[in-house]
Amino acid sequence: MANIRGVVTSVPWSKKEAGRYLIAFGYEVGSEMVEGRGWITSSTPPEPGDCFSASGDWDSVEFRGRKEDHFKARSFRADIPGTGACLERFLVTNFAGEEFGIDTASLQRLSGTFGVGTLSVLLNKPSLLCSMSTAPDEVLARWERKTRVGKASLLLNGHGWNEAEIDVVVRRYGEETYDLLQDNPYVAARVPQIGFHKADKLALSMGISPEDRRRIDEAILSAISKHAADGSTCSSVNAICRDLPDGIFGNCPPEEKEEVCADYLKSRGAMLGAFQVISMPGGEILCSTRDAARVAARATWTICEMLGGGRRHELRDVNRACEHLFAPGGKYERLDDVQRSAVRMAATEPFCLLGGGPGVGKTTVMEAVADVLELLGEKTILLAAPFGKASKRLSETTGRKATTVHRLLGAEGVVDGKAVFRHGPENPLPAGCCVVIDETSTQDEAIWVALLAALPADGRIVFVGDPEQLPSVGPGAVLRDMIQASTINGGIPMTYLTEVYRSGKDSGIALGAAEIRTGKVPEITKAGENGVSFTDCDQNAITRLVVEEVRRMKANGLDPIKDLAVLCPQAPGPAGTWELNTALARLLNPGRKPITGVMHGPFDNRKMPVPHVGDRVMLTENETKTNLMNGDIGTVLRETRMPDGKPGFTVRYDDGVVKDYASRDWRSLILAYAGTIHKYQGSQAHTVIMPVCEAHSRMLDRPILYTGWTRAQKSLKLIGSRRAFEQAVVMGEKLRRETMLERVLPHHVLSLARSLHGRLNWNRLAVEAQERVTARRRATAAAENTSAAWNAPKTPNIQKTQAPIPTPGEPRVSGDTSRPRLTIRPRPPAQPLPTGGQSGGPAGGDTVAAPPRGPRLTLRPRPDRMEAGNAPSTGRGETGMDEDRPSSRLQLTRRTQPEEFMKPGF
Repeated sequence: MANIRGVVTSVPWSKKEAGRYLIAFGYEVGSEMVEGRGWITSSTPPEPGDCFSASGDWDSVEFRGRKEDHFKARSFRADIPGTGACLERFLVTNFAGEEFGIDTASLQRLSGTFGVGTLSVLLNKPSLLCSMSTAPDEVLARWERKTRVGKASLLLNGHGWNEAEIDVVVRRYGEETYDLLQDNPYVAARVPQIGFHKADKLALSMGISPEDRRRIDEAILSAISKHAADGSTCSSVNAICRDLPDGIFGNCPPEEKEEVCADYLKSRGAMLGAFQVISMPGGEILCSTRDAARVAARATWTICEMLGGGRRHELRDVNRACEHLFAPGGKYERLDDVQRSAVRMAATEPFCLLGGGPGVGKTTVMEAVADVLELLGEKTILLAAPFGKASKRLSETTGRKATTVHRLLGAEGVVDGKAVFRHGPENPLPAGCCVVIDETSTQDEAIWVALLAALPADGRIVFVGDPEQLPSVGPGAVLRDMIQASTINGGIPMTYLTEVYRSGKDSGIALGAAEIRTGKVPEITKAGENGVSFTDCDQNAITRLVVEEVRRMKANGLDPIKDLAVLCPQAPGPAGTWELNTALARLLNPGRKPITGVMHGPFDNRKMPVPHVGDRVMLTENETKTNLMNGDIGTVLRETRMPDGKPGFTVRYDDGVVKDYASRDWRSLILAYAGTIHKYQGSQAHTVIMPVCEAHSRMLDRPILYTGWTRAQKSLKLIGSRRAFEQAVVMGEKLRRETMLERVLPHHVLSLARSLHGRLNWNRLAVEAQERVTARRRATAAAENTSAAWNAPKTPNIQKTQAPIPTPGEPRVSGDTSRPRLTIRPRPPAQPLPTGGQSGGPAGGDTVAAPPRGPRLTLRPRPDRMEAGNAPSTGRGETGMDEDRPSSRLQLTRRTQPEEFMKPGF
């Protein structure tokens, strides 16, 4: 690649709407100027007299019937002259002529007088140039305009910045760069490739005081922006202080840093840059995006409205519908007590959650729920998942039509950075519909809120997911936040399935996943018993071993395209997707043909593979016009020509959609022989090969390992370092997202639950059902005199700040000491329901006349926390409601405003 600096002399051809130009220029070669032509792409139209720097390649082309060497620029930016010859060309091109009354000889004498220092003299004293002109004001104006960007380059270069760093800042701010830097050097920190630390060095060297408010503001904004980029929708003072550089608040002791930061944020008012400063009830200070609080309030309002007054089915009707399905010989006879409770819950409640890991029967429960709802007269049952592969798998396993959430809502594009959908509050989904959403953990908050807004007034919804998987690619952690609003004492109805029913040669996948969830390292051998194997090797040998494994699997009849997924945490580095895709493309697409115009640009990493004809590729953005979504996979069929005659290529996606792409747009596609675990969320494959090594330690933690592990259906092959694997299992989650929803939703939902007297407590029923299943298992093990003791499955550690879903037999309450203290008086062990000849749960023909009662509870208000009018409860308790008893409803209307809902004491 060649780097040149020169002066534009003319612009023979341009296509402004595409930002494409052919320029004639003189460029520096030693102390001389040489004439040339070249093609550039620029957001700012070039003008004669502009000084520039460019990187690219020289190419021999035929132009207007003759051969010429043209420079094809990969990068192009404004600059200032670097040599005397270039400066002289710059002065003559811009200022010689009748317009300014300056002749060429005078400018040449000026350049000769000061030599190499001419540019510095004129930058400091442009009046010298003005004094030579008959129009000094016009000369000064042009000088300022032509050197504004160059002065910024000179400033940054003088502080040790390299060409690439200067280039990204100048591209971001253009002609305003110099003035912005002089006013506030910290604007450079807002360029992602620069960051706070580099900008801070610049600012301090320019004389900015360490106590300057601009410095403190930018340090805080950089921390908040980092959290937002990692998926948080708000930042607590604790999180901000954790990412602040030392010394931002002077010599403040570490133990006082949070208090000082909170006081500073309060002093800044309602806004800090683009972020809102919010004082929460209880005194917590948060910084969030402008919409985060409003979105959290509106979602909370919708959920509470559905829980309090949504359309419900009577329990006696649900029992009647379940009766023959659960009976001996019935379609769902095999369901255990917990699974049956989940079916009844989802068929009864207008809003509920179903959670669990792989192999616990979530899909079977979803299928049963759909069948029960049909028996109850539901006309519209809509199944959806966030991604195309997940929705296709949902359709295959349930035998019902399923779609993506985007298609369900009718995605129509993006306006001002926000997705627009056909369905919403003014045009809801079909009246009376019941929506079932699978893979909820991968659902980002924006789409989740849009889904809630699109529900009709009599709509119902069931969210299904595994909370131990990675959070969504987009901001938020909606499944985790909803689970926090579900406790054994009420809240959002939820059933968590823990019993693993897979057995045989693939059982190691489900059983190993259950161990990883609890932080236990599974025992894996190289032989691959029960579907899981581990090959220990050096990280530099991983790619070779992966290729050998794929070649062996292909020889044994497995289709690497349809049946295999190679997954790892990251793209760059050893055993990353770039390296793996490059090697696998050679194996699976031999003789691959390059595509005209598909090549690396100046800002592309050369190790990133580019698509060729015949390659498998994955789309990395949503294309609503063609109903293509981020994560859709296809094959490059051939090269083509676009309507404007430019080179392009054709991709056929696995769902049959065929799309042409211009070669310049190739970056919206990546090779898909291997993929990151993030990209494969919501999908599964017959066989998964997963590299693990120390080079991935920055990304590798328990959630990402667990998500990759659970993508495998029949076979899982790990290759790499056992030490890195074990560290990831033990380490747990590296980064926990902070959201406004988790601050708002649990408080209001649990407050609502305490006001709904007589409602079924499905959360407690699920715990008691699990106790019965565990008791039966233990009894069976004892009867068979097995040597291995039965260990009751543990529920996941879903969150840290609030009590998790209790382990069966150990009901717990939230740690909020402001609520009444709960005393549990032991009662005799519950008698199991009649088995009807099978051990999985109560007989299908046994109608549950009343849900099993939980332990007797006595609520004693804390004397020091009791509020006026908060009397001890004397009711029968939530778990003892008769099915014929009418349920109470909290009267919430759509006139209730979310902003009012946010107020304490709502």
